Amino acid sequence: MLVVHATWHLGMLWIWGLDTDEPSGAPVDRETLIAATSAVVAGEARVAAALRRPDHLELVYADESGRPDATGSHPPHENGRNATGSRCAPAVPLGVSAALSLLCRPDLVAAGATPGDSLRHAQDVAVAAIRLAADGRMLPSLRVVGELVVARWEPAPTAEDERTLVGLAAAQPATLRAADGDRDPREVLDEMLCALLDEQARTALTGHRSERPGGSPVVWRWLEALADPSGTTPMLPSTYTICGLIEHWWHSSAPGHERAVLCLRISDVDTFPDAALGEGEAPLPQRWAVEPGLVDAAVPEDFHPASSVRLASGPMRLRRGPVPDPRALLETSLAAAIRVWPELAVLQGSHAVNRLVLDAPELADALRRHGPRLERLGVLVHAPRWMREPARLAARLQISSGDAPPWTGSGFGTSALVDYSWQVTLDGADLTRAELALLARGDGPFVRVRDQWVSLTERDQAAAATLLERPGADGHRVPIVDALHAALTAGDELVDLPFDGMSATGWVAQLLEGELDLKLVPVEAPEAFRGVLRPYQLRGLAWLAFLERLSLGACLADDMGLGKTIQLLALLAAERETEDVKSGPTLLICPMSVVGNWQHESARFTPDLRVYLHHGPGRLDATDLAERDDVDLVVTSYGVLARDVEGLAANDWWRVVLDEAQAIKNPTTAQAQAVRRLRAPRRVALTGTPIENRLAELHSIMRFLNPGLLGTAAGFQRRFAVPIERSGDEAARTSLRALTQPFVLRRRKTDAGILDELPPKQEMKVYCNLTKEQAALYRSIVDRLLSGVDTTAGMARRGLVLATLTKLKQVCNHPAHLLGDGSPLAGRSGKLALLEEVLEEALGIGEKAVVFTQYAQFAHLLAPYLSERLGAEVAVFHGGLSRSARDALHRRFDDESGPPVLLASLRAGGVGINLTAANHVVHLDRWWNPAVERQATDRTHRIGQTKTVQVRTFICTGTLEERIDALLEQKAQLAETIVGTDESWLTELSTRDLRDLLTLSSDAVSDA
Repeated sequence: MLVVHATWHLGMLWIWGLDTDEPSGAPVDRETLIAATSAVVAGEARVAAALRRPDHLELVYADESGRPDATGSHPPHENGRNATGSRCAPAVPLGVSAALSLLCRPDLVAAGATPGDSLRHAQDVAVAAIRLAADGRMLPSLRVVGELVVARWEPAPTAEDERTLVGLAAAQPATLRAADGDRDPREVLDEMLCALLDEQARTALTGHRSERPGGSPVVWRWLEALADPSGTTPMLPSTYTICGLIEHWWHSSAPGHERAVLCLRISDVDTFPDAALGEGEAPLPQRWAVEPGLVDAAVPEDFHPASSVRLASGPMRLRRGPVPDPRALLETSLAAAIRVWPELAVLQGSHAVNRLVLDAPELADALRRHGPRLERLGVLVHAPRWMREPARLAARLQISSGDAPPWTGSGFGTSALVDYSWQVTLDGADLTRAELALLARGDGPFVRVRDQWVSLTERDQAAAATLLERPGADGHRVPIVDALHAALTAGDELVDLPFDGMSATGWVAQLLEGELDLKLVPVEAPEAFRGVLRPYQLRGLAWLAFLERLSLGACLADDMGLGKTIQLLALLAAERETEDVKSGPTLLICPMSVVGNWQHESARFTPDLRVYLHHGPGRLDATDLAERDDVDLVVTSYGVLARDVEGLAANDWWRVVLDEAQAIKNPTTAQAQAVRRLRAPRRVALTGTPIENRLAELHSIMRFLNPGLLGTAAGFQRRFAVPIERSGDEAARTSLRALTQPFVLRRRKTDAGILDELPPKQEMKVYCNLTKEQAALYRSIVDRLLSGVDTTAGMARRGLVLATLTKLKQVCNHPAHLLGDGSPLAGRSGKLALLEEVLEEALGIGEKAVVFTQYAQFAHLLAPYLSERLGAEVAVFHGGLSRSARDALHRRFDDESGPPVLLASLRAGGVGINLTAANHVVHLDRWWNPAVERQATDRTHRIGQTKTVQVRTFICTGTLEERIDALLEQKAQLAETIVGTDESWLTELSTRDLRDLLTLSSDAVSDA
């Protein structure tokens, strides 16, 4: 059976349906909906399609069993989401005119279909709107909304009407607000009622045109707009003035109105001191009085109650002058207020009472619904400020510790405990447990605490009661990692109570503020360490050991070249010298290209450290490595880890270290999954780029270091990544930094006191032109792409664009790189000619150069050519070399007599090795990831470099290289969170954008 539902959303009525014969209550398609409703719906659907309105709604609907709800009788959860989450259903959007036409029909749906409760309820609202319009219980308004001047008819319900509307709001099916489940039912009802009444009034006035009255043109344009379907009128110079007068027109004729206005003064009827309440005794019932009177508009404190105004026999004197007929002004203004707030009718007339007494929920509801309209009428609502501005109840986590860190020297202490407790704040002030209990048991929205009233929502009060039962409400001692996890996940757990963060005292405050690096007492270098540790390296050593004693994972994120390797080696050496520490082997995983570097650095700085390289076909069985007492450090590669994961994960390691930890930035890769299977109480990540491109990469690293601390990947995306990357949300950015900075030690070369002795680095962009051959190939490739890209979609389109981008980059390098035909290189590439000039200059003064390219194939193509032209050896460093070949080539290049030029693939040569023998860096083709290119550059600009480093980035003028470089410059602040790790982000560009990006400009080709 087809059940047709209605949902009010974005000022329209959306019709959608469910086939209840299907087990899951499947949504039906648009054509079935149109056939099941009426011709008027079909006509509106065509209009909707022409306007390109969305034709699907994201809805929340489910019954208690999780089955889609055909009646809409089950409301969503308090957060607007049911357990089954949201569903997307085809829907037909109806404008107000079409909606009213449908709802006025006796038969809402055709035979074979059944109207759901939401559609029937929408019809009840339409009937109420039609009755109000027919009886004239409506008022015209004129308001400026953005750039438009809008004339509308608005309801003016009587007290009896209001009771009807209250009943409609209470009976409103949740399905009617299935696209906005967290909206208040009365808010939805008022919006829908106003729209339908306005449409009904305009329909009744269609064709009615009275003679234009004299006076302001705004007035007669207003009257015309009240009958016109658009409801808008042009903005004229006097529009704002007329709008203000219309808001006051009900009482503007009363004498003295310019001096006095109606005021509704609110005061409490039942007052009681806190001392009058015994232990466990609930507050007295709350009753509040609404008393009318007149006040001077400029001096609202001078209140004249209605009881005295009605006794006045003549003018009433105010500070700014007399009001000739105060009784007429009072009654006229009160009559206007009654049309907004019908319950005030008891205050009008010769037998009127002097005040309207309401209980707290009634008063709170009335102020919420009627307050803004009363203010627009010029009526002052003199409520206490605390009533107009509800108090802010929030939760705060308090963590405290001793003043001295538990580990500040060369030794290791015991795991640290901290004091942990939840604290509820009221407008920022801490509440005692007794005060919190008083708020929790308060009867109504207004509660008296600390000898003053506060306004609270029912949700706040329920949350206060819930928090009283939370673990830690009374405070207890826990390991610091548990306290930090509680603070991090509080935003998810405290659904109905804002989380105000945490406050900390003692050494834990230094940790959370990221200042521990500066305040820890630097340790002495271990005796077994053969070398000199700089002050910042000693602080890094102390920081690593400190976090390990707290069972917290640490990410040492110093810039490339600041000595992360030797800080880790010093940690291992210090550990072996500590008598009360019985350590086992540390497992270190690194890229294959730096396995030999770890062996070399360990032999140089910590020769007593027993190192085993777990690599090669003859490697030992991985299952018993952690039990060996003749090994201190096991070094292996990410590739071997993925192959030997079963054996390596079976061990209980003393420590696991990830070098170049950005290798696990993608959590779905085999090596990232293998890393997460490793077991160790101590975890360290070494990386110069903890965030290369997206915040999800930081989450992946932290997931290894401190599992569960940052929550799930989906929760992290929702709370941090999406708000920061898409919207630049500063609050989310600040919160994320506060949560992660205790575990990430980030030092840059430019920081004061880090590497003041490091020589400068000069970075420049060098532009070159294409040759005519390159330009012809370039145009041909672009033409082929643009002729076929509109006929492909999905993955096929992405593949076509990526393949084209690769070809264009190869053309910019050299035609022979694209063609792969082994043809001669000389004279055919602007980049190659420029590269020859740069290398000749560097070699001419006896200096070495590293040339980075994305393509190892191109490096092999260039090496023999450049070697012949320069008369010197040109070596090639790439990922296909064996470990021993890499180590040998690295040593030869580092030697003064070794090759003066190294062509390196960006992936292999950009991580984990020292290339300080060179001080010239050339980026031959672009990776289009600034973080990766900076990391490669820092292979030369690091400790040990004594010469000024010159970095040149080659860019072909007028090509995609220049245009993408410009995009990166424009997004300099966001490049690390927006631009992908490769060209995949370009595949989503439109055909027009691709044409603008790829087409050659007139200055791209050399005249030669």
